[in-house]
Amino acid sequence: MALAAGEIDFSGPWLVWAEEPDPLFMASLARMGQLSPVLVEKDGAGWSLIAGYKRVRALAELDRPVAALSVAAQEGKELSEAEKILIYLASNQDRGRSVLDTAMRIKALAGLRPHLADRELAEQAAPLLDCAPKSRVWRRLLAWLAMAGQHVSGFWNQAVIEGRADLAWAEELSRMSVDDRHALEPLFAELRWSRSAGAELIRDLYETSRARQTSLAALLKERSVEQALGADLGPKDAMQRILAAVRELRRPNITRLERRFKDLAQELRAERTWRVESSDSFETGGVRLGCRIGSREELHKAVQELSDMADSPQWDALWRLGQEAGDIEGTGEDGE
Repeated sequence: MALAAGEIDFSGPWLVWAEEPDPLFMASLARMGQLSPVLVEKDGAGWSLIAGYKRVRALAELDRPVAALSVAAQEGKELSEAEKILIYLASNQDRGRSVLDTAMRIKALAGLRPHLADRELAEQAAPLLDCAPKSRVWRRLLAWLAMAGQHVSGFWNQAVIEGRADLAWAEELSRMSVDDRHALEPLFAELRWSRSAGAELIRDLYETSRARQTSLAALLKERSVEQALGADLGPKDAMQRILAAVRELRRPNITRLERRFKDLAQELRAERTWRVESSDSFETGGVRLGCRIGSREELHKAVQELSDMADSPQWDALWRLGQEAGDIEGTGEDGE
C-alpha cells in the first residue's frame, strides 16, 4: 500500500539503529525510487513505523509516497515492543557482519533485555546480532548490560557505544557499587583507555579502596590523583599520569623503590652508554645491563665504561633495593 510520510509515526524506541539519510542515499532514492517497502503497524487512525526509518525520512523530504507493508501480531493483537525490535533487527540483517559493532548490539539488547529472559535473548536475538549464544562476545554483552543497566542513555552504556569503554571491563566494574562506578565516571568521560590500561586502572582502584576500606570517591580525592586529573595534558600523557598516581596508591612502597632505583641508575650510568634496569621487578635483587654496539670502537668504549662502573658505590644500594622489595612482599605491606 502507499502512505503519505505524514501518516507514519517514526518515533518508536524499537528503531534502535535509526539514522538520517545521507546525500548519497537521497540521490539513489531520487533516481531509482523505493525498491522495498517499509514495515508499519496500524496504530489508531495512523500508522506506526516498525522498520525503514531512513527511507521514510528520505521520501518525506522528496515529497513522495511511501510504499509500506503492514505487519501484525497473531490473532490481530498489537505487537509487543520486543516483537517490534526483533522484526526491526530481522529486517536489517542485510547490513552485513562487517557493519554490526558493539554499539549497535548494545543498543538493540538494551531495548530487548527488559522484555526477554537471557535464554530468550540467546534464542531470538543472538542470531540477528550475528553472535553465537555461547561465544565470549555474547557473554560479555549480557554481563555488560547486567552491570550498566537497561537504559541505553546511561553513562556506561554510552561510554561503550562511543568507544570510551570496553566490554571486557564488565567483570571488574560489576564488583563495584553503583556509587563507586559513578565516582569513576570522570576518568572515562573523555579519555579513551585501551582495554588493558582501563582494566588495570579499574582493578587497582577497586582493590585499593577495598584494602583501605574507603569509598572510591574518597580515594580519588587523594592529592596525587586529583593533581593528575586536573593537569592540563594531552590524552596520552593524562592517562599515563593517572595510571602512575593510582599505581602509587595501590603499591606505595614498590613505587618508592622504583623511584629510588631510577635515581641510583641515573647516577651510575651518568653519560655512559650502558642502560641500567631492574630485573624481575626487584624479585631477585638483580640488575640488568644493556647497551647497543655498532662498531669495534663502540665495543671498546663500552667495555671500558663497564670497568669504570664496577667500583661505583651505587651497586650495593641498588642490590639492597631487591632485599627491601622482598621484605615488603613478605609482610604484604603493599596489598599484593
